Amino acid sequence: MKDRAVIMARASSSKQADQGDTLEAQLEVCGNYALKMGWEVVKKFPLVESGRKMEREYFEEVLAYCENPKNNIKYIVFKNISRFTRQGSDVYREIKRRMRKVGVQLRDIYGTIGKDVNTLESFGLEYSWSRYSPTESSETHEADKAKDFARDSLTQMIGAEIGYVRKGYWNRRPPYGFQNKKIDTADDGERNILIPEKIEADFVKKMYALRCSRTLDDQEIVDKLNSFGYLSRERKQRDRRTRKVIGKNGKMQLTVKQFQKYLANPIYAGVICEKWTLYKPLRAKFPGLVTIDSFNDANLGKIRLVESGTDVHIQYGENLTANKSIKRRSKSNPLYPYRGIVMCPMCNQPVTGSASKGMSGKAYPAYHCSRGHKL
Repeated sequence: MKDRAVIMARASSSKQADQGDTLEAQLEVCGNYALKMGWEVVKKFPLVESGRKMEREYFEEVLAYCENPKNNIKYIVFKNISRFTRQGSDVYREIKRRMRKVGVQLRDIYGTIGKDVNTLESFGLEYSWSRYSPTESSETHEADKAKDFARDSLTQMIGAEIGYVRKGYWNRRPPYGFQNKKIDTADDGERNILIPEKIEADFVKKMYALRCSRTLDDQEIVDKLNSFGYLSRERKQRDRRTRKVIGKNGKMQLTVKQFQKYLANPIYAGVICEKWTLYKPLRAKFPGLVTIDSFNDANLGKIRLVESGTDVHIQYGENLTANKSIKRRSKSNPLYPYRGIVMCPMCNQPVTGSASKGMSGKAYPAYHCSRGHKL
């Protein structure tokens, strides 16, 4: 009877999965390796997720599958240790110990990971201390090297992107109303800015104009825009495991909550204020869709952009829940004992609390800033 094995292939992003070291290529070489070793491949796990994060849902699924005694798995096969984990030697050793407890061995196609040796095998005995891996030093070296490579690559790439955002360029998915455009600059080479997306930009301008007119309440404005044909963007729907496109979603009508989020986003006034700017507003290298005066007028004093020469500042109003359609939540919820007491370090306003639900239906309470600042 052949030993049973599973294959794990991993890419850190959907872009990486489509280029270079593809999932399909990893599955093929690992399958050939298992065939050469005479093992039966009973399941393949193609995953697209970050190998650096401590909580990796689908990676845990691989380990849980191998731990199930009903599956009778002997080996986990992957291309190399960097495809298995980029969390360093400590995490790698812990995973290996976890699999060893259930009789599952790790194998890479390059032979970095060797067979375990029992130093008391000749006596017919075995203890936890008598079993070890002669190749452990090379394995942990590869695990640490993978972690160092990931850190250095991300520092170089993300660091450069942060620097350009702080100069006023844009390095993210374009917000509704905009589209990305590459331009040649004299000092910074080819950089990305936002330009209006005609149909969407017209809707954004109507949102501000209708709020500034003071003739309709928010629900009436939303109903009017929906009657004009507003629909949110169509987006690709991807498989949560492989990140392959399996359908499309979006094309939703406007809601009051989304309408208010649009109005409060300073990007529409040509001002960038986000995590990479440490939530300090700065003028973008491209114009907004409305003027700063229109932005301030539409936001009813709840959020205000103040110009000071070439600089711009954000002020937050005190009456942030003036809209009566927004229901106040109970301040006595025991899940959030510090809500209203702890202040956001960015805007110095009280944090709020809410709970998201996972696929199992379990709620995960957390604190957050209502203005989107990361805590």
